[in-house]
Amino acid sequence: MHAQRLSKIVFLFLVMLMVPNALFALQYKAPQAKPQAKPLTPEELRKLDKGKARPPHGSAFQIDAVPMSKGMYAALITDDQGRLIQEFFTHDKLPNLEAIVAEAKKFGATEEAVGGAKPMTTRFADKQVSNFLVDVAKFGKQTTFYITVTSQTGKLTIEAGSFKRGDPDAKPMLWDLLTHLQTLRAQLAADQ
Repeated sequence: MHAQRLSKIVFLFLVMLMVPNALFALQYKAPQAKPQAKPLTPEELRKLDKGKARPPHGSAFQIDAVPMSKGMYAALITDDQGRLIQEFFTHDKLPNLEAIVAEAKKFGATEEAVGGAKPMTTRFADKQVSNFLVDVAKFGKQTTFYITVTSQTGKLTIEAGSFKRGDPDAKPMLWDLLTHLQTLRAQLAADQ
């Protein structure tokens, strides 16, 4: 009799433990898998992409003031294979960079030192900024500019545009760089 009573108590105890757990399990079902979203159409993708900033692609050279570091400029050069180098210049080197680019632009427009059978290349550099140079290659009526930057992490050369000499509508990247350097130097002069 004592064993029978003990088994009833154990049974009731187990039922009391199991009933709340069973009710809890019924109340909180496992989350259902979300249905797969349909793939976006090209038009929907264009709408989503509209207005987003894109990383630069292809060859590029950018130089701008370093925020919170007065007198320092960071130059970023990237090529069309995704490689990049960053180099820093102090404010007193801006005139040197500008002079290198200005002389390369001026020389590129002349008929001086033009290659006949193969391109002839002329290098523009300054001892004050040995980590920056511009090569000008001329062949026939075509002029092509190359910028090379050397930093602690390596060396990278990019094509900075080409044009047919005498073309009034030409606008190689090197010319944009010259305009930007002139603007930076003017801003620097205004701040001093």
